[in-house]
Formats: sequence, structure tokens, C-alpha cells
Amino acid sequence: MISSLLVQFSPHADQASVLQMLADHPQIDVGTQVPSGTLPVVIEAEHRGELNGLHDWIASLPGVAAVEVVMVYFDSQNATQ
Repeated sequence: MISSLLVQFSPHADQASVLQMLADHPQIDVGTQVPSGTLPVVIEAEHRGELNGLHDWIASLPGVAAVEVVMVYFDSQNATQ
């Protein structure tokens, strides 16, 4: 399963620290931050629960104001798990 997200930072966030935490995670690919401060991120997981857990982990990072889901791809083999 793959999900594309947009991560928004709070105004005084330590963005470099959050970017490093995201980049260090093996299931997360970090895109290039756009001028508005929004960061595109792609997460990959074996099943829906793991995908939800990654989303929640990102949302809980200090300095993250919001995480918006742009797209979720469910493959037929793991979609019901």
C-alpha cells in the first residue's frame, strides 16, 4: 500500500529536525518542500493498519501542524488487511 501525503509545519517548527526524522524512516520518501512550506511525502506499508500508524506518527511529530492525504493506492492482495 502506498499513500501520498502533504505535511504542513507549524509556524515556529524545527523543520530540519522533522525532515531528518522523516528521511531516516525506511518506509518514507520525502519530496522537495514547496515555497508555501508544504512537504510532499510518500509512505509505503504492507497493510492498512501499518499505513495508518505511519500517518499518525508523522502527525504526532513536534512541529507538524497537519497531514493531508492526497492519494492512497490499495493493491488487491492487501486491501482488506
